[in-house]
Amino acid sequence: MVRRFLALLLGAVVVVGCSDTNADPQPPSGTARAAAVLTAVVTTVAELRPDPEVLPVVYAVGSQGTMEIEIQAAVAGSLVDLVDLRFADDPGEAFEEIDGESRIREGGILLVIGTVSPASDSGEDSDEVEVAVTRHLSAEFSEDLVVSVMRRDLEWVVTEVVIVDVVAVSSPTN
Repeated sequence: MVRRFLALLLGAVVVVGCSDTNADPQPPSGTARAAAVLTAVVTTVAELRPDPEVLPVVYAVGSQGTMEIEIQAAVAGSLVDLVDLRFADDPGEAFEEIDGESRIREGGILLVIGTVSPASDSGEDSDEVEVAVTRHLSAEFSEDLVVSVMRRDLEWVVTEVVIVDVVAVSSPTN
């Protein structure tokens, strides 16, 4: 009986000792919020494409540098069936030179995405966020957008996309 008790006690110690009480299966609140907002932004901006039948290649770059890997993973996982999403550290990674012409790789688009504002001054997350996005359709054409996103119940949805500026660089003709 004592052996059985000791065996059970040892088994309980091993199970408790091996469990990770600090493990968090969900991303932290701020990360989950940013990922949900960015998922809504990328989905909406990517849908503004010429051929809705083709899964678009979308390069995403943070305007302030590399996006957190947890945010990248959450956004990519949410959009796996909607876009071929590729994160880059620098906008130049999305371009390739073909016959002396700079193009976005694989006919894709490049999104340079601004930061998702953190909690409001009161310390609580705001239910409304505006994200600045520059959408490059080519090396010669881009649009500066402001995407308004609002939390409705548990989901973040885009409520408005405003084109702030359009940049079209024409190539010289001979």
